[in-house]
Amino acid sequence: EFACFDPAETRNPWKSTSNGPHHTPGGSSSGSAAGVAARMIPAALGSQTGGSVTRPAAYCGVVGIKPTYGRTSVRGVFPIAYSLDHPGAFARTVEDAAIVSAAMWGPDPLDPFTSTDPAPALPDFGSASPPRIGVIESFFLERADSHVAPVVRAAVESLAAAGAEIRPIDLPRSFDQLHRSHGSIMAAEAAEVHADRFRQHPDGFRPNVRAQIARGIELSAAEYAAAGRHQLTFRREMAACFNNVDILLTPSTPSTAPEGLLSTGDPVFNAPWSHSGHPTISLPCGLTDERMPVGLQLIGPYGGEPNLFLAAAWCESTLAWNSRPPLAP
Repeated sequence: EFACFDPAETRNPWKSTSNGPHHTPGGSSSGSAAGVAARMIPAALGSQTGGSVTRPAAYCGVVGIKPTYGRTSVRGVFPIAYSLDHPGAFARTVEDAAIVSAAMWGPDPLDPFTSTDPAPALPDFGSASPPRIGVIESFFLERADSHVAPVVRAAVESLAAAGAEIRPIDLPRSFDQLHRSHGSIMAAEAAEVHADRFRQHPDGFRPNVRAQIARGIELSAAEYAAAGRHQLTFRREMAACFNNVDILLTPSTPSTAPEGLLSTGDPVFNAPWSHSGHPTISLPCGLTDERMPVGLQLIGPYGGEPNLFLAAAWCESTLAWNSRPPLAP
């Protein structure tokens, strides 16, 4: 509902058999990721304000791209939070997802949130070479569960063995307040979007969206202003993390797709890059013992999609992911 927290009935094609429990495909772009994973469609669009492209891509074992904030016009997209909304794309390969994503790039004079910078050209994917990868252990790999962490670490070892230069990266101090600031912006701007509708029909909203709007209504102007200042500070401080690496790497999610359809999963690993606006790609990197997909989240410098795509394409080729859900043809 409204591309937010209340899940739809879409099921994860990796765990949706009639004789077993169902698992969420992630959200909010649930049908987009599930449809691509199940081979119903070759590519699809989605949107991310917290983790709604990266998380479903990881849970469903497909590629998901969230571009730099403002790279793609949001005109025609029903908003959640103007300062955080990112249209994105899903496909089964990095190159396909990049082509679909880039087709939407460019200035839009009718959308004040779109960058006026010219859209960059797609790279020559045949020229991909081993990248310098900054691995963020703190918070991300430390919080990944016992199913996800070993698969991600094995993928990093494979990338290193194939020639990638692996370096540890420390997060800036401003990261400590990130999730609080991101949540404040998302709640306050969602409350503004839905203000009239919420006043007239508060009971017409499902519980999680209703709670989000209610929180936004209660936030003070000072709290919202502080969150906006933090957003700019974190974006600026993250630039130093790319001084000696081409991309950053984390798990896409703390766990694989949760069982049941009451949650779309935890966006805690994705919200930082929705907050900062850095471009990201979620790339499937392996399966757990329970045959559930795990994703690598690759983060590029602000505005640096072409090099991020090249690095992701090299990682994709090296990891040679070729698994598909049991129900996919």
